[in-house]
Amino acid sequence: MQRHSNPRYWALNELENLYEIKGGLIDCHQHLDRRDTLDEEGYALVKSGATLKEKQDYIDRFKKKPEYKASLYNRAMAGILDMTRQGIVGCRSYFDADNTIKLEAVYAALEAKQDAAKQGFYLQIAASPVKGMYYDEDRVQFELGCELADVVGVIPSRG
Repeated sequence: MQRHSNPRYWALNELENLYEIKGGLIDCHQHLDRRDTLDEEGYALVKSGATLKEKQDYIDRFKKKPEYKASLYNRAMAGILDMTRQGIVGCRSYFDADNTIKLEAVYAALEAKQDAAKQGFYLQIAASPVKGMYYDEDRVQFELGCELADVVGVIPSRG
């Protein structure tokens, strides 16, 4: 193989050869249940340097909206389609399992996983305790989510 004079081109070409040999790219960290949900309030919160607890509380409020719950599966599948278009063949995505969303996100993930597999895409589901496990109700839902998920997700301290 003749090397291109531009080192950047050479590096990208070598990278493409490597992931082709290995079978494709894998995205190891997604939140498909939250895809396309950041609104102006959320963006302002992130931009302001909000604490992890403030961000988690914002997400918790957002998850109570009926349209959030109704679109879980469609958002996950849209993310999978976008990744597929970029040459990504699989991903691990964290899906919230807590007292606010219960197991709705995990159930949507299971359905998306099954449909994605039919298209040759591998979705690994990680149950995520977005608010931690300080409250019994959240812990119960998280533990139930873990039983359905492929792997157990974790969250930094909510301190």
